[in-house]
Amino acid sequence: MPEPNEPFDRSFYTLSYLGCLILGGNMLDSEEGRERVKSIFKGGLLAGGGTLEALESIPEFKKALADFEAGIISVDESELSPIPEAN
Repeated sequence: MPEPNEPFDRSFYTLSYLGCLILGGNMLDSEEGRERVKSIFKGGLLAGGGTLEALESIPEFKKALADFEAGIISVDESELSPIPEAN
């Protein structure tokens, strides 16, 4: 796994990994599983910025937080930064 802040779509990796755990491993069926999912989400977010404060400067995090607070579940992709091309 790359170190934090290396070029890597860590957010999609985290989402994919969590999807495997939740859908394939029934991780939400137990308190321990729910805590593990919470920990993985937090780790994935922190990997993007290093600290909670640094996350606030990332457009995707700001947009997600604003949408969460407003109860919006769809995304206007024009408000997000472009995905860097893979090497």
